[in-house]
Amino acid sequence: MLIFSLFLSGCAGSVSDYQEEVQETVEEVSQTLELPEPEAIPEPEEILEIEEVIEEEQVREAPVKSEQGRYVYLTFDDGPSRNTSALLDILKAHDILGTFFFQGSMLLNQPDVEAVLARTLKEGHYIGLHSMTHDPYQLYWSHNAHQTFIEEMKANQELLYELSGFTSRLVRPPFGTGGTFTEAHVQAVSESEFKLWEWSVDSRDWYHESTGTIMEEIKATMTELEDPDLVVVLFHEHDLTLEVLPEVIAYFKELGYEFLPYHPDNHFPMNLLDNPDL
Repeated sequence: MLIFSLFLSGCAGSVSDYQEEVQETVEEVSQTLELPEPEAIPEPEEILEIEEVIEEEQVREAPVKSEQGRYVYLTFDDGPSRNTSALLDILKAHDILGTFFFQGSMLLNQPDVEAVLARTLKEGHYIGLHSMTHDPYQLYWSHNAHQTFIEEMKANQELLYELSGFTSRLVRPPFGTGGTFTEAHVQAVSESEFKLWEWSVDSRDWYHESTGTIMEEIKATMTELEDPDLVVVLFHEHDLTLEVLPEVIAYFKELGYEFLPYHPDNHFPMNLLDNPDL
């Protein structure tokens, strides 16, 4: 049985790679709530059937990528939530696979979580880890925060396995590494079993108040990056994200990008520290 002595952060969104913004945003919105006792962890139902499905998904071959290809990865943080199923519906309608970074506090409190996880994996999406608490103080600034970071990711990993039968080794740090990671964090992750993945395009859907400004944000970043061959887009499971997602998909299709989910056999460094070892 997992033992959690951690606290929930009230932060619903995430921040970009602007270091000053990280500190300011965290100070404004961070607050703590007590996590449920271990007994609150839901027991998986029909676990044998779920494990059979997940085993089949785990051995799926990595997508073949050509040197001339252009690829975009749509990623979604802070779930599972009441919007996860709607996001899956949109992606399915467009025949697109994505990557979801689920956090432990949401896994513990989301209704029908086993069904949501089973569907996400069965349809071919990848699930990464997003910590247990999303609490920046615990993860980055407390005593031995680098150890807490790894411990939370391991707890998140174990909980995801208990609920779905799927083992993930892909992590995304809440708030990103810019202005948060120390050298100890970098060393701890590089020496662990985990691979770290951030983003190259931040939709800032946690900040914008319209689909138009989200699209402007994405297009401006793409222009600044000169339309690179590999793009990882950061979204969150917000209501506005549901509205803008079809427009984002159309935009990248017009640019000639192919949509892919993360696959460990196709891992490439994608972090704000430009560290090739993460």
